[in-house]
Amino acid sequence: MSATLPQVQQLVASAFAEGLPTSPTTEPQLAGALHHVLANPGSLVRATLAFQLSSAFGLPNQTATALATGLEYMHTASLLFDDMPSMDDAQERRSDFCVHVLFGEAACTLAALAFVNRGYALLWQAMSQKPDRQGEAVQQIEKCLGLEGMLTGQSRDLHHSSSWTARDVFMVSMGKTVALIRLTLVLPALLGHASPCQLHSLHQLGVYWGLSYQILDDLKDVCDVRESTGKTIQRDAALGRPNIALVEGAFHCIKRVSRLLRMSDAVIGDLIQSNSQIRFLAKTQQRLQSELSRFQPETLSACA
Repeated sequence: MSATLPQVQQLVASAFAEGLPTSPTTEPQLAGALHHVLANPGSLVRATLAFQLSSAFGLPNQTATALATGLEYMHTASLLFDDMPSMDDAQERRSDFCVHVLFGEAACTLAALAFVNRGYALLWQAMSQKPDRQGEAVQQIEKCLGLEGMLTGQSRDLHHSSSWTARDVFMVSMGKTVALIRLTLVLPALLGHASPCQLHSLHQLGVYWGLSYQILDDLKDVCDVRESTGKTIQRDAALGRPNIALVEGAFHCIKRVSRLLRMSDAVIGDLIQSNSQIRFLAKTQQRLQSELSRFQPETLSACA
């Protein structure tokens, strides 16, 4: 019998908290930064999806846990870097002070590197169980996390022109948000010997969900809904950073997300037909639909 959603969430939460142990020799400031992050895991949406997909495609629990935790650690590291004064200079994350605020920039940098190091180790641990897919898996990881993905996306975010176009914003989103969500969906399926058609559909879904998530996040930043994000808001306008709601307006963004979610629905339907074990994807789709429904006319009228 497959695990229920609460069981999976509990499993990935425990794995996140316990997957990067410190030792008595770990320098206290660095240990404090790590403990602070491990005690505030966030929603763990990516870890939960990675574990569920791993299970649906027949990977054992140990491999699924390593994949889920490794991907979540990579996401966590990206947030630590993103909040730094040299980037977004944020003060709050997950309804608490950012790591660099509490422990300093040096400790934050080292903590992020610790998560990257452990993340790669866990991903390699998972890939080593599937030697026939290692090469393809490594290519996907490098493409999404390296220069073709998150690194260039973050650099585009920071080094911008005087005026943003919608294309500019989506290029940043494809490198940052979309790349990691796509990897979360594709890597477990790849190691689980999904068919080329299933992998293509998961790539598509990663794009649709990644863009939807980023547009909704941009709307929250602009529309001042801090209680739903738990992080510093209205930073994009202040820093001149890419934000599709600032470029196109909130109402147009709602139409974009609605269209993306309709396309997601079609892809999810095809995926469920090919593997009934992945019906859980519909739950994530419902969460995005619920996020979209929060932006009512009275909310949008308050947007910048």
